[in-house]
Amino acid sequence: AYNVFPAYRHVSTEAELKDAFTVGIRNISLNADIALTEAWTPVGNVEKPWYGVFDGKNHKISGLEVSDVEYAAFISHTAANSTVKNLTLENVNLNSTKHAAGVVCVAGEGLTLENIEVSGTIVAASYAGGIMHNGANATIKNCENNANVTANRAGGIASWATVGANIENVVNNGTITGGVGASGIAHGFAGTIKNAVNHGNVSSANVEPSAGIAGVQKAASSYEYCYNYGNVTSTYDNVNSSASGILGHNPGSASTIKYCANYGIITAEQSHAAGIAFSHYGQINASYCYNSGNVYGADS
Repeated sequence: AYNVFPAYRHVSTEAELKDAFTVGIRNISLNADIALTEAWTPVGNVEKPWYGVFDGKNHKISGLEVSDVEYAAFISHTAANSTVKNLTLENVNLNSTKHAAGVVCVAGEGLTLENIEVSGTIVAASYAGGIMHNGANATIKNCENNANVTANRAGGIASWATVGANIENVVNNGTITGGVGASGIAHGFAGTIKNAVNHGNVSSANVEPSAGIAGVQKAASSYEYCYNYGNVTSTYDNVNSSASGILGHNPGSASTIKYCANYGIITAEQSHAAGIAFSHYGQINASYCYNSGNVYGADS
């Protein structure tokens, strides 16, 4: 059938933005800053994820507000190989009964998120990330989170980025609070994190760790040129409830940590604490790493 809608569209207003997503435009770019005046309906869903390229052209969307939904984000679900880039989401207010993220909640394989900045407040009952919640083989580059993130499992950049994720040149400045576990960059993680900096305070209150960079490693991963400046705190009494400056817990795979440093205060009130990394099971290969933060724990 003939498609009467163009494949590419420039948008400059709230109405044009909503219409472009509604009619399924695959390539959307912003021509101006947009201040949203109404609550936002996240784009896409499980049955029909959004697919395409969204280019913010270095403009901003302010006042993104979503509440009382299972997937709270700018884009709820994307199909494989979608891209969001060159965008600032300012003063977001997201509150989810399940999962939340500033930009994309559930990503199809191979999502690219690049040159993005998020600020505001993100709260979820289960998982939440400042930029992305969950994605396999996702690439997240040149992104900055300034939003405070609170969830059972919370990450400053991503709450669950696995199966070969590539996170590079990212910064978290938000406070990250996990009812179960929390991390400054990515909580559940497998892949590569390079040139990542966490400035936000990170805390967890249950069985999973609190970490400045990555919390629970799910497969062999590497961390290079990662720096934590935030205070990291774990309050739960369990061997897995560690507090660490870089890596929180490796349940059995290999970790390579190079040229990483911790400058924050690390506190595990009832469990293990480490300036760089703690592992009760997996192998950690660390080189050229440095810790100058005070470390307090039942075992340090």
